[in-house]
Amino acid sequence: MKNFIKNTFFLTLFITLYNCSSSNDEPIPVIANPSLTSINPTSGPKETLVSINGEHFGTNVNAIQVFFNDTDATIQTVTETKITAIVPSKAFTGLVKVIVNGTELVGSEFTYIITDILVNSLAGNDTAGDADGSGTSASFKVPKGVAIDKQGNIYVADAFNHRIRKITPSGVVTTLAGSTAGDANGTGTTAQFNRPLGLTVDSQGNVYVAD
Repeated sequence: MKNFIKNTFFLTLFITLYNCSSSNDEPIPVIANPSLTSINPTSGPKETLVSINGEHFGTNVNAIQVFFNDTDATIQTVTETKITAIVPSKAFTGLVKVIVNGTELVGSEFTYIITDILVNSLAGNDTAGDADGSGTSASFKVPKGVAIDKQGNIYVADAFNHRIRKITPSGVVTTLAGSTAGDANGTGTTAQFNRPLGLTVDSQGNVYVAD
């Protein structure tokens, strides 16, 4: 009889412990990764309101950053499936990127349309030459390709001078690289080009030349 009571007690205790353990096994919530599917519109001038569509963005605007061509944008609204942001001034054409809680999402390219156009002479004059200087005291000889970096500096493929020239936003012209015609690698004026025609600048400020 004692053994029966003892066995019954242990069986009851085991069932009680098992039930307590089972009742505390709550499912672990699964956190879904955010994703970016599209942007709309895909082109426009500064201050265009762009919808960035996707999933699992959350609703905390402070946990999200939006960039147009690596230029920080102002976020208007955030939902689980859509972010609206304003295209910043001078963002220029480039990829749309979104960071959600540290996760970087890369979208399609946004084409920046320049609407504020004012024509004036930033640098150079009507006489061919290779002089560095400020404004009209500088000279070029058959300038061809042009590119601009994030700071507003302009790079010019000065074809017949065989040089790459840099123009600051204030109009100061310097020779970035090149001297006489040739094909030598090097730094600054020790490098050589032979009538460079095209060039581009990446987001890090590196200049690439089609020589």
